[in-house]
Amino acid sequence: MAKDQLTRIFRVASGFGRLSFDPENGSIEVDGLGALDIGVSVNGSRLGHVRTEMPIRSPLMGRIVQHLAGDGVAARLCWDAHTTGNLHLYVSLTAETPVRVERVELPSVALSGGAGAAVDRADASGVLLGGSSVIGVAVKKYPWLSSWNDVGAYGHRTLADSVLAAHADGGALAVVSAFPVEMTAGQTLESAVFLRRGEADSEEFRAGLRHEVRYDHRDEVRYIPEGEFAEQRVWEIEDRWLGPPITEGAMQRPYDQLITRPLGLNVLARRRFTWSNEDFSLWRLTGKEHYRDSGIKKAFALVDTQNEHGGWYEGVEFYNLPPQHHHMYDTYISGMFLLDAHDATGYEGFREAAERAVHFWVSKPPPANGHVEVAEGAWWYRWGGYINELGYTDERCVLNTHSGATAFLAMYAERTGDPDARRGAEAGLAAMRWGLERGIQRGDGQFLYCLSQVDPTLERPGDPPYIKLDLVPQIEDVYTVASSYRLMMALRSIPDPVVTAAIRRALDYWWVGHRAGTVYTYRAYSAIAFGVAAGEIDLRYAMALPEILRDREQFTSMQRGLSSFISPYGLPMVYVRARGRPARFVEPVFVRRRPGEYLFALVNTEQPMRQIPVEVALPSSVSLRGASVIDPAAATPEAVPVSWLPDGDGSAIVAVEELQEFAVTVVRLELDEPGA
Repeated sequence: MAKDQLTRIFRVASGFGRLSFDPENGSIEVDGLGALDIGVSVNGSRLGHVRTEMPIRSPLMGRIVQHLAGDGVAARLCWDAHTTGNLHLYVSLTAETPVRVERVELPSVALSGGAGAAVDRADASGVLLGGSSVIGVAVKKYPWLSSWNDVGAYGHRTLADSVLAAHADGGALAVVSAFPVEMTAGQTLESAVFLRRGEADSEEFRAGLRHEVRYDHRDEVRYIPEGEFAEQRVWEIEDRWLGPPITEGAMQRPYDQLITRPLGLNVLARRRFTWSNEDFSLWRLTGKEHYRDSGIKKAFALVDTQNEHGGWYEGVEFYNLPPQHHHMYDTYISGMFLLDAHDATGYEGFREAAERAVHFWVSKPPPANGHVEVAEGAWWYRWGGYINELGYTDERCVLNTHSGATAFLAMYAERTGDPDARRGAEAGLAAMRWGLERGIQRGDGQFLYCLSQVDPTLERPGDPPYIKLDLVPQIEDVYTVASSYRLMMALRSIPDPVVTAAIRRALDYWWVGHRAGTVYTYRAYSAIAFGVAAGEIDLRYAMALPEILRDREQFTSMQRGLSSFISPYGLPMVYVRARGRPARFVEPVFVRRRPGEYLFALVNTEQPMRQIPVEVALPSSVSLRGASVIDPAAATPEAVPVSWLPDGDGSAIVAVEELQEFAVTVVRLELDEPGA
């Protein structure tokens, strides 16, 4: 993906085909397909080409941005070309003066020598015929009208009457609005489509297009609420994610304020992990390429928005927090997401960005000041901070950010052997022991949220009102579970019996409260935490999973162990699922992965089942040697062998004899693999 120095042509090699962009006139050619005509029109007048730039050039993704202009309006047309077969097009139309838009095409897509076009209303998709070739066009974001201020978007609405329509001559498809839109200066209309290419207009091609577009896959329905699937199609823009309103009650911000964040940082806004960091696990579960594309796009957005200190700034000021405020929650989530992206792609640019984040946490102030040394060799990782004219201003020390940063540092050290990251993870666990000695964990096992709750002298000038006014109810219970999960990720490579014992007390506390209905958590932390605790601490924690998974909001694709947020580094991932009718009710939850071994809990969320076939898909160079089931309730757990049969290349079927309603068993797979 590079620029031809002689002809000045931008050339992008992608799964869609080799693309050639002429920056002088804006024309686009596709090898083997001919000219691809993508246009933006307002009131019947097509916007003219101004210039073309190429902000991303990499083996994974190329981004071409074309700037367009018309009478009182301007537009950006962004092409994201990936190694997959999808070609994503984002359009942002900005009113430079007040304008009444009677009809808009955002965008129109035509193929030179096209032989016709057809639209599938059910899918908001269509096809363009071009001789022996066909292009599928799918709407991924309906036109969305918004105003903007210095923080983000507001006054936003989706033009629900918009449709994908064929031109009267049948040679083009366009996203159009059926009713006029009044735009004031500075307002934007944004839309997006993606294209797929085929060699013939076959049912197989249309089925592949529908698979990418529709909300109909069993794993999607289970792990992503339909509303959140729709929200993703509304809030994604070219290189940012617009988080849901999270400043309700802040008098200085509009009620409907949306927060501009780097893609991948949709945190503090949803009960579930959702689109924040599930992209690669959803790609592995569903086979939909657009999830992989989204994950790569997010990783590049994180690289682009990483600041000079190696961290990321908060996208909005919370109450009394100033601009350019480091939000450390964003910073450790970003680092972990970059590791996930690097594991999935091998792209060194993602690892290098994660390395810069390591030094944000471990460097002495200035510039980063990500930690405070609470004792010799013990570092507490801060929630936030910013630089003012007097230097670096300290921020509060909370457990969830500290545990997340410690986990990120341990994960980075596990992958690279980096001594600074290893030292930082060890210092984080030492600070956890220091905090335990001073009361960060109550006698009943509950973790406190903030060090200032242990010692008022640790209160910081930047502590916001919600610490004192309990504006986030039960935040201690939320992060009792979340912090336990994150710390377990660090303990995999740096064992610490004191911290492990504290996690045991924390999960026991939370489970008793959960049964009594007095505690809760969000973002599906409980299913992940109790599954991992079953593998890392005590198999009996798996017995909590049927009760937890009665609540469908607790489902997340991450609990399947197909993400670097869960799966140990350096061991090939294993895909398991129930087949046939049991697949509707039986959920596998990741428990443990070690050389030569894979453990997962098989959880029945509804009806009694017998003869449950469990499909095991193994990566290359790995084969199944044996399978057994373990009763997690047994005083002395014993592995009982079960039958299994090969099922084609790299796949096997393991037979689980019986599983009562709301019951759980643990399945152990013995694997032949290199190094085991």
